[in-house]
Amino acid sequence: MNDIQAIIFDLGRVLIDVDLTKGIFKHTQEWRTKSETQILDALMDNSIYQEYACGRISAQEFYREIYERFGLELSFDQFKQEWNSVFLPISGMTELVEQLSSDFKIGLLSDIGPLHWEYLLEHLPVLKKIDKPTLSFQIGYLKPHPQTYLTAAANVGTAPEKCLFIDDREVNVRGALEAGMQAIRFENYEKLMQEIAQINII
Repeated sequence: MNDIQAIIFDLGRVLIDVDLTKGIFKHTQEWRTKSETQILDALMDNSIYQEYACGRISAQEFYREIYERFGLELSFDQFKQEWNSVFLPISGMTELVEQLSSDFKIGLLSDIGPLHWEYLLEHLPVLKKIDKPTLSFQIGYLKPHPQTYLTAAANVGTAPEKCLFIDDREVNVRGALEAGMQAIRFENYEKLMQEIAQINII
């Protein structure tokens, strides 16, 4: 790895942690007994979520679909509160982005819908430092579609091969490598610091 000019972060489980055993998932019998990993896989494979995260249906339409499918006894406002209650901080990551932003262009590439984005933009101030985030609900694609990586590179004004992408899911790291980026799989803050030190990022 060398000649890196831009660092593009995933959001969930990289810049902020996510606990899918909380929120609306504890209200559904189908997902209540699943592990966190099982819920994530089920969510990413769920056609309703894919439509929502790609911006093809609105937040209200997504709520109605979930309400009807799982019989949730929640108003839309209650649903929003529960849907956004899954986030936890990852110590050190905000400070790392701040540190790297002095030497590198900083980007974001996230599979996310508008409800989570609006919430995190308000509660995670470091996101305001990212001039042109690449968000699935705005571009109409989910990782690991090649277009997501190409758009993210374009949004930081950098050739893909000069971008370092950091994501927690192996499938997304492979997608970035296939799109010509350099990539690291995020496991935890301490290991990431070791890996980026090895390639002279810090």
